[in-house]
Amino acid sequence: MKKMTITKRISVTMRGFSILKQYCPGLAQGKAMYELINSIQPFVSIWFTAQIVNEISSQRRLKTILLYVLGAVLINFICALLKSIINHVCNEKESQMWSWFGKVFSDKQISLDFVDLENAAIQH
Repeated sequence: MKKMTITKRISVTMRGFSILKQYCPGLAQGKAMYELINSIQPFVSIWFTAQIVNEISSQRRLKTILLYVLGAVLINFICALLKSIINHVCNEKESQMWSWFGKVFSDKQISLDFVDLENAAIQH
């Protein structure tokens, strides 16, 4: 099998996204937003954890530690909520797209002229 060049892969991918955008607007953007939140969320948790450890090792201010803990919990909750909403919307869009494709394929199949094999002698 011949390998595709990077530029060819990029052009095929861009063509695929443009076709997807025609049939299901917003699906690719929604999936990208979901993955962005999914990839950033652990780094936010790590940052808050580092701030908590720094505060515990240095000044030990209870209010500041509680603020960091509250911030970490709140940010993770918001990220989980956003991911859930985006995932639900994307799944609904994708389901509608496949339902529409099923209708299109069924209409195409019904519109084709097939020979009635049981009554082939009558048709000739």
